[in-house]
Amino acid sequence: TYTIVASNAGPDGVPDATVADTFPATLTCTWTCVGAGGGTCTAAGSGNLNDTANLPAGGSATYTASCTINASATGTLSNTATITSSGNDPNLGNNSATDTDTLTPQADLSITKTDGVATAVPGGSVTYTITASNPGPSNAPGATVADTFPATLTCTWTCVGAGGGTCTAAGSGNLNDTVNLPTGGSATYTASCTIDVAATGTLSNTATVAAPGGVTDPTPGNNSATDSDTLAPQADLSMTKTDGVTTATPSGSVTYTIVAANAGPSNATGVTVADTFPAACTSVTYSSVAAGGATGNTTVGSGNLNDTLNLPVGASVTYTATCAIALTATGTLSNTATVAAPGGVTDPTPGNNSATDSDTLTQLATLTIQLDAPGSTPTTFDFTTVGGLTPTAFSLQHGQTQTFTNLIPGQSYTVNDQPPPPGWVLDEVLCSAPAPECVISSITLTPTEGQTVTGTFRFLRATGGGVESIPVFSVWGLGALIGLFGLALARLRRRG
Repeated sequence: TYTIVASNAGPDGVPDATVADTFPATLTCTWTCVGAGGGTCTAAGSGNLNDTANLPAGGSATYTASCTINASATGTLSNTATITSSGNDPNLGNNSATDTDTLTPQADLSITKTDGVATAVPGGSVTYTITASNPGPSNAPGATVADTFPATLTCTWTCVGAGGGTCTAAGSGNLNDTVNLPTGGSATYTASCTIDVAATGTLSNTATVAAPGGVTDPTPGNNSATDSDTLAPQADLSMTKTDGVTTATPSGSVTYTIVAANAGPSNATGVTVADTFPAACTSVTYSSVAAGGATGNTTVGSGNLNDTLNLPVGASVTYTATCAIALTATGTLSNTATVAAPGGVTDPTPGNNSATDSDTLTQLATLTIQLDAPGSTPTTFDFTTVGGLTPTAFSLQHGQTQTFTNLIPGQSYTVNDQPPPPGWVLDEVLCSAPAPECVISSITLTPTEGQTVTGTFRFLRATGGGVESIPVFSVWGLGALIGLFGLALARLRRRG
């Protein structure tokens, strides 16, 4: 705001004094004027000053020019006002006056930064919006916007200017950009960042804006902005388990394939893998193989499974466990394996953290051997399987049986006579028929699930010339014999 005073020290009055001021191009001015001591002037105006004033001796005219300085002005602001008249001025040296100011640009630069969230997931992503702006009063050409992203972030960014602001359109990595921020201008950066899968703790990131040389920032406290997010790891752990069958046999075995895996997005350190095998498994041995950087697995072990694993994203551990099934096991063989996230790690889909394999246990069979050899002495037999197990000897007399239980369905079992009873041979007549017991000197039977099967050894007494046949009456002979017996009984009654 300039105060320009035109005055006349006399001795004569000047009715047509010209007061002029051609303002510098960097100024935009309006002015008012007040006369004193009889002086008069134009009351107000705008733009350059070129006014005719009436200045009697001792009179004056005071102009007040209010000027805004162009925001881009630099260097020195120099402004000269003059007064002239048609009369004789004995002292021309005081007919002009100059005001000179050194221009000191000031720009209240500010920056904001946010990703719009309070928590972030390692292995996920965040998107920062970073806005640098200049409310003035001066332009700030060559301001610097910077952001050194944390090592756990990998970022790419774009920028759009507004209000005359300009910036680099796009880039990657850390942000260090020279921007033009006129008064009212801004530059908005959008930084898309992926978070390292192993990141922990707090994700903190600061962006700054700095005024260029020669420009003063009157409020530097808003020249930086920090966004902080609590890192909340998430790991989609999963468990699968199968033995590839739906039925199992007591005294047999099954082999389970158990796989614990981490689909991410975050690493998981301290994962618990457990499998308490059922009592029907009389013994369990297992081995394991790690993949994808997994560690902590027991490579070879026995009994229940209880491992603490480190599972990076994409890693897995595969266990191969063999269960020996008890001979007395019945019903269903059911076994569940689980995987659990460590403290501080959330599993977004806990429904796949356990896996159960169930097999129906087959019912064992029973085999009975009986001897049909009336009047014979005890005979020795042996019992074995087709697989060549050690024979089990036993001895029978006529009418006696020997029972073997807990036999595996589908397995063939053979009984041999060792040899026939003295003076006896296998009933050749019976053995000409396709009956299961009519095998020359042995019986082989294959029981099915839950079945009891019976095999019979039947012998006849042998004579020197062959087999001694037991006398058999025909139907007519038997009838005659009964008739004779009836007549004899009647005669005895009459005698009585």
